[in-house]
Amino acid sequence: MVLPDHPTPIPIRTHTAGPVPFAIYGHGADSVLRFDERSVADGSYGLKVGAELIGLMIGGV
Repeated sequence: MVLPDHPTPIPIRTHTAGPVPFAIYGHGADSVLRFDERSVADGSYGLKVGAELIGLMIGGV
């Protein structure tokens, strides 16, 4: 799993608490072609909260 720890929007120039993109190696592919917040929200995993990401990492669900 690859993901940043927080977003830092260029116009704001500081950390924010918004969603971050993530990628999981070896879990197939979907239609997402870019690794950014807007693109991955439309991917097969959609938006997840931290506990759900841990479940994906540990359980592979």
